[in-house]
Amino acid sequence: MRLLHFHLFFNLRYYLVITILTLLSLIGLSTGILSATYLLSDQICEGVNIAGIEVGGWTKEEAEKGIQLRVKERIKRPLIIKVGDKRYSLDLKELNLRYDIQEVVAQAYRVGRGKEFFANLKRRRYIAKFKKRLPFEFSLNPQALENYLLTLSEVVNCKARDAHLSLKTQEIIKEEVGKRLDKESSLRRIKESLSSLDWEEVELEVIKIEPEIKFEDLRKINLKTPLSSYATKFNPAERNRSHNIKLAAEAIDEYILSPGKAFSYNQIVGPRQMKYGYKEAPVIIKGKLVPAEGGGACQVSSTLFNVALLAGLKVIERVPHTFPSAYVPLGRDATVDYGNIDLKFKNDIKKILVFSAKVRGSELKIEIFGERPRERDVKVTTIYKERIGHGIKEIEDTHLEEGKEIVEEKGRNGYKVKLLRVIRLGGKEVQRKTFYSLYKPMDKVVRVGRKPKPISPRSTVHGHSP
Repeated sequence: MRLLHFHLFFNLRYYLVITILTLLSLIGLSTGILSATYLLSDQICEGVNIAGIEVGGWTKEEAEKGIQLRVKERIKRPLIIKVGDKRYSLDLKELNLRYDIQEVVAQAYRVGRGKEFFANLKRRRYIAKFKKRLPFEFSLNPQALENYLLTLSEVVNCKARDAHLSLKTQEIIKEEVGKRLDKESSLRRIKESLSSLDWEEVELEVIKIEPEIKFEDLRKINLKTPLSSYATKFNPAERNRSHNIKLAAEAIDEYILSPGKAFSYNQIVGPRQMKYGYKEAPVIIKGKLVPAEGGGACQVSSTLFNVALLAGLKVIERVPHTFPSAYVPLGRDATVDYGNIDLKFKNDIKKILVFSAKVRGSELKIEIFGERPRERDVKVTTIYKERIGHGIKEIEDTHLEEGKEIVEEKGRNGYKVKLLRVIRLGGKEVQRKTFYSLYKPMDKVVRVGRKPKPISPRSTVHGHSP
């Protein structure tokens, strides 16, 4: 009896195993057939997206037609460009935009169609779950896009404006932050947006431009006591020269010099020409005073040189005149000639400086205002002065009677001058600088007569014959 039960149990297990194996074989065969059919299908892999369009399960022909229709609809509408809180439109027709639809569909079709069967199957299952987005390859007219961004930049861009101080009212006008369209970033963002068909608008990046001089900087300036001050006199009766002095002074008045920056007289005042309002007045050319445009500008530069000296600023470039000036002591002048000779100095005291240049009556006064460094003392003294006598140049003149002389040029003595500036902080010397000036002598020129004197006729004695 036990033997019979054993045989029955064994047969049941045997048939069960055979049945299970058969079913597994059928399932595997079915799966293999289905997988092979799936891989060999002419449809694009599920989960593939072209520029926002789901093309999974489509044939290549269906995908091309569907995308072509979407492209035509999309190009009809402008691309909205957002800059800050403003919006602008970009007509895509002007870009001559062209999408390579066949190529991107071909790329989509190749997804999950590699050489390895099981790798393809695994790849397709992954994409069906996690999706794959393909960007559009396109072409456009690059110059048209450049021109659009250039035009947009002209609308968007604005320069930063420094805070300004009115010395008359002592009112401070606040600074304004500038902005500039980031061209490289804008090109990249527009192209990224065009590589998709599901965009609404693209936001472009704007770069902020911070002003150099701000309200808080000017608020610290002491407007009651200047760091340095210097005045020179002129003759108001010389109207053209007086006009030029006033015009050059106006260019300097209320000018703000930031720490570490250099002041260039030629750059700030500009060309001293009639087209800029200047008039003819005496200037020194080749050692002589002759009428020329902008005469008098050197008195302004000389006054400015002195105020920079007394403020302790670093003098970068300074050239003395060829002969001494009447309006400043020896060694304290500074000539200028636009395009050739300049007066330059640097703000090396790490504080913002404001210049005041005023003409009142017969006086030109320039002052520098700023946050005064503590216990700072500047002394300027003449430590050496040597007179150089002029020579005499005689010119023989055969048309001038002998013994006579005519002075053509009076002549002028020259000088060698050394100026010493000493800067002290808290009583301790921190800087010693010497400024040299050479004024060459000019010979006295005399015409000497070499024409013989006329001979007087001899007297004749009349007599008679004896």
